[in-house]
Amino acid sequence: FSGTTSMGNASYAIYPCSARAEVGREVFHRFVAKASGSVTVSLNAQGADLDLVVLGSAVAGGCDVESACIAASSTQGSTERVTFEAVAGASYYLAVDSHEQLGMGAYKLALDCAGNLVD
Repeated sequence: FSGTTSMGNASYAIYPCSARAEVGREVFHRFVAKASGSVTVSLNAQGADLDLVVLGSAVAGGCDVESACIAASSTQGSTERVTFEAVAGASYYLAVDSHEQLGMGAYKLALDCAGNLVD
């Protein structure tokens, strides 16, 4: 996945699993795990301090920011990485956000999945 947060919306400022407030513009990417196992997501931001949040699905579908915050990485710098255990058939949402209100920029996301877990 690749993209930019410049076209995103500043809809969510607080993710329960993130160490800091994310008041910038965010964008979301969705993937479905084909099998259960470990997934590592890496974010490489280009020219901005962007952060990475992994969210699960709500019971009714769609991402669940409030109760399904799985993991987050919000270090100072351009690279973020999280590892979590995926469940076969489950949808996951990768949020790219910024703790800076005007923080936005281009990025690349990479998934490292043991056993080819993604669709």
